[in-house]
Amino acid sequence: ATVSDIQLLPEFDAAFTSEALDPIKQFFKNQKVEPHEYPTDRELTEDEIKQGIRAYRKIIDPESYGDDIFLPVYDISKLPAELQDLVPRTGDDEHPELYVDHLGLVYRVGCAWLELDETPALWGAPGNGKTELYRHMAWLMCLPFHRLSITPSTELDDLAGKMHYEPSRGTYYEYGRLPKAWNKPGVICLDEPNMGPADVWAFIRP
Repeated sequence: ATVSDIQLLPEFDAAFTSEALDPIKQFFKNQKVEPHEYPTDRELTEDEIKQGIRAYRKIIDPESYGDDIFLPVYDISKLPAELQDLVPRTGDDEHPELYVDHLGLVYRVGCAWLELDETPALWGAPGNGKTELYRHMAWLMCLPFHRLSITPSTELDDLAGKMHYEPSRGTYYEYGRLPKAWNKPGVICLDEPNMGPADVWAFIRP
């Protein structure tokens, strides 16, 4: 075999030069713009700025069937301090900047969120990038990433919440991990929800 027999994916082809011994690293070095520095692709309204949006990133339908969508990119400095550390950053151990969207899933997830008001669901073998897609979406949008891993031992009260009683407060309801994350800015990833017990799966499924 010779070098001429090697076929590279199109997104890496332009990066494969004699100066680039590692075409993947070279590609990302040349192509990626830090999300918190991304220049807007659409004009913002005053109301959007008040919501913490600092820019919009245009996402083109990779199959050329649908209209362009615009992902909001948020101003990290306007998030509560305790949430800023949850925003995925370039150079993190998980490297959200290195995600390669071979299937055009950023566009599909963006359409589900922004156009259809639907919750996207992914299924597949472990390690094929389901969780990393959602982490990448949070990285693109400069939003906190909330990963809630579901296991056979997950309890509904922990996930949904339960009633408590204290003499000084009386009876009150303490929200669980999911509603707490739901009521904060961010991208929520429910990992392996089908692994949970029947009551947890019934709670999540709707």
